[in-house]
Amino acid sequence: MTNPLQPLVGVLTLALLAPLPALALDWVDRLESRLEVVDTEFSGDLSVYVAHTGSGESVSLRGHEHWYLASTIKVPVAIELLAQVDAGERSLDDQVALEGRDYVDGAGQTNWHDVGTEFTLEHLLQEMLVVSDNAASDMVIRTVGIDNVNTRMEALGLDFVGPITSLADVRRRVYGEFHDGAASLDGPGFFSIRQANNPDGRVDVLAEVLGVSRSEFSQPDLDSAFDAYYQTPYNSGTLSAMGQMMARLVEGELLSADSTDYLLDLLQTIETGDNRLRATLPDDARFAHKTGTQHRRACDIGAVLAENDRSAVVVAVCTRGPRSTAEAERAMRAVGEAVTESGVLDRL
Repeated sequence: MTNPLQPLVGVLTLALLAPLPALALDWVDRLESRLEVVDTEFSGDLSVYVAHTGSGESVSLRGHEHWYLASTIKVPVAIELLAQVDAGERSLDDQVALEGRDYVDGAGQTNWHDVGTEFTLEHLLQEMLVVSDNAASDMVIRTVGIDNVNTRMEALGLDFVGPITSLADVRRRVYGEFHDGAASLDGPGFFSIRQANNPDGRVDVLAEVLGVSRSEFSQPDLDSAFDAYYQTPYNSGTLSAMGQMMARLVEGELLSADSTDYLLDLLQTIETGDNRLRATLPDDARFAHKTGTQHRRACDIGAVLAENDRSAVVVAVCTRGPRSTAEAERAMRAVGEAVTESGVLDRL
């Protein structure tokens, strides 16, 4: 006689033997394993912080160590500007005139304009984030006040080392590792130094601009000067802190709903970082992020946004060590692939 329960038993047996849906923390184990491989294969040093905002689950690889953040500090600057807009202190339609002290080498076209040229704060904000324009960034910083930027970050209670500085001050502090006279450098000096064909040539031009001999320099070469600068607290922080900042931004804790949506939309349009995390995240991922690149340092920090609510998967990565930016970007792509294959994005 056929047992009428036999088919059901078989189905249940197969169901028990079949792979179960990923448990809550399975993605954590998978990602940690993959990151160990990426870290081992990368010739430099790597820091990664990934968090699912809905559950609070996270993975950290040196995420609580201090790393140079490069141009990702422009996100805190943007938050301060939009907070002032929310408070009625400013409007994105406000005009700001370009001053001589705003000129600083780097991407973007703000440097191409004459002193006195006026830009709206909205234009400067977009240039600062979308193409990482340093002169536009310094105009925003001058307008909102760098002390206000740092005060707001401290008020968040995150373990920033800080402080954040203007982009021109980054140059002055790096070159100041050679000679105290670098504190007086301005746009023309920055441009002259940047136009040198190689790192040693830049040091030669620095000596010429300062009117001193290289024998008077405290550092022998550009690598040493940057290494000394990176030991200072300026424009540095932990990826866990930056990740928590992004999570709180997404969840609407830092800005009004309109300003939150505006900033997250803008961060999805940036034109840098095509060869970093975004390259190996799913094609349809809504990735709001900011990249940063400096001498032997590179970062990509952002959040993959859910479609229908204010949840996200925060992904932050920074590298240090390799002279080749391409090598650093390969490691970032490997991190993006590991995040994608871990299954955490399926939980959005």
